[in-house]
Amino acid sequence: MPQMAEAQKRPERDTDQDRLRKVALKAMVEHPSSPERAENAIWEAVRKDRTLMDALLAKYRRRAISDLLDRSREYLGWRPAMGVRPEIMHIPTAAHEKAMNSPLERRAQMVSTEWDRGEKAELQRQKDAEIARLDKIRDQRMRDQWLYTAAAEMRVNARPFWQVSVNEARSWITSTKHEARFLELVVAGLPNDGRPIEYYRQPDEMNAVWERAKQPS
Repeated sequence: MPQMAEAQKRPERDTDQDRLRKVALKAMVEHPSSPERAENAIWEAVRKDRTLMDALLAKYRRRAISDLLDRSREYLGWRPAMGVRPEIMHIPTAAHEKAMNSPLERRAQMVSTEWDRGEKAELQRQKDAEIARLDKIRDQRMRDQWLYTAAAEMRVNARPFWQVSVNEARSWITSTKHEARFLELVVAGLPNDGRPIEYYRQPDEMNAVWERAKQPS
């Protein structure tokens, strides 16, 4: 228990961001009339402390390193998704040729070329994915338009009629014509009194009627 009480009394240690904020506040107080001097004071305080420097630049580290790699690749004659000559990029031709004679630069150029292939492949993948996404949206909109037609509820073999093939639709038309003709023959001469067909017809009659329905009317 005494140890827990002692730990509770002990002040929490400042984080790197806490320390950075204190450096900034101190610089503001010491240089109230000049934001530029306050900035210089912050830099002088931070550049002497590696931990504070890392905390200050952490947010921008990836971008800065990426920019450095891009500038280095441009020096080797690279442009994103383009084959631009060094002189067009304002790189002295002589300096570029000298760089190409260096084993380090030659190997770096091979790496840059390989990266370029991967970046182009990724761009193409993203382009294809976007095209597929837009196609899906277009197809969905087209399907939605079918749902607002007068025949939206019509089904062919339990599916929306616009989703079946032409051959299947024609086969369905033939079968439904036969079925409609069959039913027409079954009810011929029967009274419209609300009673079911089975009240008037017998099962053993149906085979003959079915065959008659197949004959041209």
